[in-house]
Amino acid sequence: PDYETGVKAVVKEAEELARREGYDEVIPVTLRAMPLTHHRIERIAYELGAELDSWDTELWVSEEDRRRAEEIWRGWGFGEDEFVVALHRRGANIYKYWDVGEAQEVVDYLKERYGAEVIAFETHTDLNREPAKQLEGVYSTADLPELPLKVSAALIEKCKLFIGLDSGPMWLATTTKTPIIALFTMTWMHQSAPLREKSLIVASRKAWEMATEEFKERHRNRILRDEAGGTKIKAETVIEAIDRFGFMRPKRLGKGKGREEERDRDYIRYLGPLFNPTGWSQACRHNIMAISQFAEVIPVNITIVDMNYQNEECKKILEMKQRNWGHSYSKTIFHCNLRKFYYLFDEDKENYAYVVYESKVLDKELKEILSSMPWNKIIVPSEFVKDVLVDNDIKKPISVVPHVFKEYEPLPIQGLDRYTSKLKFYTINDWTPRKNLPALIRAYFETFTKSDDVVLIVKTSSWIYPRDKIAQEISRIKMDFTDAPDIVLLFGFFDDGQISYLHKIGDVFVSATHSEAWGLTGFEAMGYGNPVIQTFWGGTKDYMNYEISYPISEGVEDYLHIEPPFTPQHGDNDIWFYPDMNRFKEVMRYCYEHIDEAKERGKKAREHIRRNYSLDVISKRFREVLT
Repeated sequence: PDYETGVKAVVKEAEELARREGYDEVIPVTLRAMPLTHHRIERIAYELGAELDSWDTELWVSEEDRRRAEEIWRGWGFGEDEFVVALHRRGANIYKYWDVGEAQEVVDYLKERYGAEVIAFETHTDLNREPAKQLEGVYSTADLPELPLKVSAALIEKCKLFIGLDSGPMWLATTTKTPIIALFTMTWMHQSAPLREKSLIVASRKAWEMATEEFKERHRNRILRDEAGGTKIKAETVIEAIDRFGFMRPKRLGKGKGREEERDRDYIRYLGPLFNPTGWSQACRHNIMAISQFAEVIPVNITIVDMNYQNEECKKILEMKQRNWGHSYSKTIFHCNLRKFYYLFDEDKENYAYVVYESKVLDKELKEILSSMPWNKIIVPSEFVKDVLVDNDIKKPISVVPHVFKEYEPLPIQGLDRYTSKLKFYTINDWTPRKNLPALIRAYFETFTKSDDVVLIVKTSSWIYPRDKIAQEISRIKMDFTDAPDIVLLFGFFDDGQISYLHKIGDVFVSATHSEAWGLTGFEAMGYGNPVIQTFWGGTKDYMNYEISYPISEGVEDYLHIEPPFTPQHGDNDIWFYPDMNRFKEVMRYCYEHIDEAKERGKKAREHIRRNYSLDVISKRFREVLT
């Protein structure tokens, strides 16, 4: 009765607080097992679709608990900045088991690669004491007197990383800010302890088969599937998860020539999709090469879709990664999808968000990430993106660092030599609503006929549509014209050398996009010395002008309209630009009839781009921003 009376009193007090603070509902959670409280609250909130304001471990871990944890920590000889990993390999359920040989391989890797110390963190039962002692070269909680749960949580809180099964210790870890690599051998993942954003999941084949489709989709960017079979988890999958986190600690440096200089170097961790044949990936690589002129860069390949693209630039970055992997770093640059990978934010370091945005209203999720997280600075490629962030009340320091121009050795594309005698308009854009390719193709057909000595080369790609569907759409547009000029469709992801070839053989680049944060392909075309006809809105204003290019400023700003299956992130009542396609037609015809004049503008553009956006120039700009 006393317990029931106490619960009712707490609920009543909570309801009064809820009314004052404007909450919709009070959910009483009455559990006496403290480490499970956070786990259950998180699960209920997750199932209801509710967001928790915060969870502070000080609500239940006292200073006395932390003092006891500190004594144990010092007794093991650990310092404040020690790279310590807590590892748990067996749960109370006998089926939750991580093979000792695989766990030992991970321990050895942590010690060799990162110079880490490892605590075999086990609960105090006869079942778990022995597994803790089976690992070599670790400190074990099984050697300590019985630890209160709160002291155990305080110990985990001091570690840089927790690796363990879905069991009691992992529930403890979820009440701390320590990053987690959660190992699911045979648990229903969607019914297990909800993990903080700063976590990765390693799933056995059995656990993956048992997971719901909703869970797989929600967490698809942070689940690593182990294909060992059954409930087994191999060391190599866990090692991949460790490396993906990018937690780096220098190996202890010995004495000798150059060792002090090595300690004094500034190391910068750069996160992004490094090995894809996309403009985004290319921009990451160029930035890394620029930064590497004044600092050591630790490249971390963070991407939803890894295409394993390799060129000479990629090979240099792989060599850089091999050389610098394992060093401590002072700064991290996030040039990745912040909505998916913000959990890699490192509170002990300087953090820089590299933000690219093409319209005027930030989506709510990105705005929350940029506003609420303590970024040291936000880096953007253009004044347009800076203005968008300021107009959306982002209060962080913002610095503009333009893109790098780099020329590549051309790699010929078969089938284009038969158009040698024709004037070649060309465009390089994805098949998305923002790129506005159907409108550009229609404008081209309305401007020229078969009798004109002209061709439009459309280089495009799509994550949604296959080549055949895009070809059919172009054919439907062409059917409206009885005397349509030549058009060539090039579909797929091209090598940098093949893109260079298009710039080399193309005569006039044209792009009618609704918006660009920068506009890499038009920028590159100018760097190669071609006249560029392009929408003059957004980031293109930073490098285009009327003396060196053909900006299309005619048009209107209006609400963007995007139909499924395209679902880009954008804000409520978002705005972009609708260029005047009649003006595009006028300028395309003018360039066709005055190609020599257009070529002169292209020469001026080449000089302008190469003078102001070289690797050395952008490197100096990055140095100003980062140091």
